[in-house]
Amino acid sequence: MTEDRSVLILRIRDDHSTRELAIRMRIRIQNGCMARARSLLGFKITLPELERTAIRNLAAKYMSALTKGKVPKDADARFVELMKPVLTASVGSSAAWDALAAACEKKMIEGAGQLPVTEFVDSVRGFGLTGLAMIIGEAGDLGNYANPAKLWKRMGLAVMPDGKCQRKATDPARAAEMGYSPRRRAVVYRVGDSLIKGNKDGYRELYDSRKAMELERLPADAKGRKMHAHRRAQRYIEKRLLRDLWRAWRGHATSDAQ
Repeated sequence: MTEDRSVLILRIRDDHSTRELAIRMRIRIQNGCMARARSLLGFKITLPELERTAIRNLAAKYMSALTKGKVPKDADARFVELMKPVLTASVGSSAAWDALAAACEKKMIEGAGQLPVTEFVDSVRGFGLTGLAMIIGEAGDLGNYANPAKLWKRMGLAVMPDGKCQRKATDPARAAEMGYSPRRRAVVYRVGDSLIKGNKDGYRELYDSRKAMELERLPADAKGRKMHAHRRAQRYIEKRLLRDLWRAWRGHATSDAQ
């Protein structure tokens, strides 16, 4: 791999990290704003579950109205008075983080468009430069993975020696063994979801056939049977896409070395 490509991958990873930070900060601001609204409505963790749920729903209703510039008719005047400046600050801060996230995503896409696997990306409906950029942002140089299984583990799709899928673990030793990152897994999940919705052949056909097979494996009366089959089938095509992407990447790396 050339030095230029190394720098390009590094920039994509840096922009991806900044974009993820911007998204987290926007969510944190919104959650803080909603927490303030619930607090003003009397929310306490010691309340019965039904009351806590009612307050959460009311807070969401009021905040939705205020965000649209409307004053809820049944809202207390004190609530509106105290929440308006909080909401104004929240909207301003969120807009700034949104702008940063959008700028980073634009640069990521531009960088991904210069990678040698764009021909493969263009050949897969439902998969684009945004998905490629996010995968590179989390995995780095795909040529550094000796085989697809190592890439699967990096992205949270591996099957462990005990036969169970990677998952989050609280025990430090177990967590190190798992090597699981919810963020990386979420990236691949979004890519897989896009494949199912945007692909009409190839991966979509593979998803459909795999889902039918998983449905046959599961007991007819199993709870959440269709959802389990869907998730297993989506996981299957996610792994297949990563395998094919890895092969395309390694193929170009071999060609560059010759």
